[in-house]
Amino acid sequence: MPELTRPRPALAIVICVYEALIVVFGVFGFAMRAVVHSMRTSAAPQTSALTTALSLLGLLLALGIAITLWQMHRSAFYLAATRFGLDLLGFVYLLIHPITIPTVNQAAGQPQLPMHAIAAATIVVEVIFLAINAGIAFYAHYVTKPFYLTETPTI
Repeated sequence: MPELTRPRPALAIVICVYEALIVVFGVFGFAMRAVVHSMRTSAAPQTSALTTALSLLGLLLALGIAITLWQMHRSAFYLAATRFGLDLLGFVYLLIHPITIPTVNQAAGQPQLPMHAIAAATIVVEVIFLAINAGIAFYAHYVTKPFYLTETPTI
């Protein structure tokens, strides 16, 4: 049966713009890390090769989702589901191995921000982005599923 072409919904356009902005801000973040590292190596945040590789993979997946969802291909769902799976693994890792936050020199009399509050805020933000990625994956599944032309039988 021939597959019908679908019009691109407005939410799909919003998701494509969101994914493109992820790529733009991610590339900007990598550039800023390189600038900070070249200016002062002691101030540069230390990231592992695995973290850098997963960040690049996330950017490539975001770019792929933006392109394939714009073209309304089924592969947009598979890319979004892959990114959701990677984010879910990252969230589980965050729960098992909490982030370490270096102590900050604060002036006397300033209230100290508890480290568990920062860790809890990190988990809340991660849950929000995990929910957004799950919603994008489910929406991509719904909007890109095959829609076939069916002919009514004539008697």
